[in-house]
Amino acid sequence: MALSKHLGKANKWADSDADRAAELRALNEALLAPSLKLTPVVRTEFDVSRTSSQFSPGRRVETLQGYWVQLALPAALGGEKVSVSQSAMGGF
Repeated sequence: MALSKHLGKANKWADSDADRAAELRALNEALLAPSLKLTPVVRTEFDVSRTSSQFSPGRRVETLQGYWVQLALPAALGGEKVSVSQSAMGGF
């Protein structure tokens, strides 16, 4: 089945066995790609040394403690051994 022409610069697949296989391979790559979410973990404190009022909690100071890592993998990897590289330690 060919992609419609209104999809912009998307690949156009011909109606052949080779192109059907390439289309399915491209679709699987898109659907089975893992996704990663980094959520910063901060510690919030209040600096009361410069507060002008007894009712003020002071200036809020946030310190980055690290990140929670959420990794979503495709169900096809269920039961497989997966490792995560430390190459992401420096950030993205």
